[in-house]
Amino acid sequence: MKYKVLLVDDEHNNLEFMNRTLRRDWDVTMCDDPITALEILKGQNEFALIFSDHKMPNMDGVEFLIEATKIQPNAVKILVTAYSDSKILIDAINAAKIYRYIKKPYTPDELIHVAKTCEDYYQLRVDNENLIFDLKDLCKSFSIYNLFLSTSYRKSIVDNPVLFNKLIVFLDNSIISSDIFSSIMALSPSFSFIV
Repeated sequence: MKYKVLLVDDEHNNLEFMNRTLRRDWDVTMCDDPITALEILKGQNEFALIFSDHKMPNMDGVEFLIEATKIQPNAVKILVTAYSDSKILIDAINAAKIYRYIKKPYTPDELIHVAKTCEDYYQLRVDNENLIFDLKDLCKSFSIYNLFLSTSYRKSIVDNPVLFNKLIVFLDNSIISSDIFSSIMALSPSFSFIV
């Protein structure tokens, strides 16, 4: 699967150079205007990486990346700049939540290295979000199961077909081991389950 990459630069030669360098490994979208690029971000599926030139007319790269973050907060942002003033770079990184910057002029190998590093970071964040979601679901399942195991609630749930069916449907849709699910089912196998 190729990750989606947005390239924003008002200079067509720079856009074409980045596109030629990255298009083999990434699904590249080019834009020469930051205002139009924001519209692209609003209308497209999630971009994994956003490369933006620093100095552009209408809106500079830092302003663009701040706005891009509001639209697609999970995208990894890379500032492309000819400036090496550390104060400007630190302010830009902090204000726009920029993950990396690449200094002009750069070679194709440098651009690919930055893109791959940022792709790895993006994938790590996606994987972590998925793990957190799964962990929350698992904790919720175990909380309900522990509540079910407490004597006072077990009888009231088993004796009430509607509550029991809701518990089974919830547990069936969550991440829970088949042993736990089977042990709950064994308590009252005669219920017909409402889905």
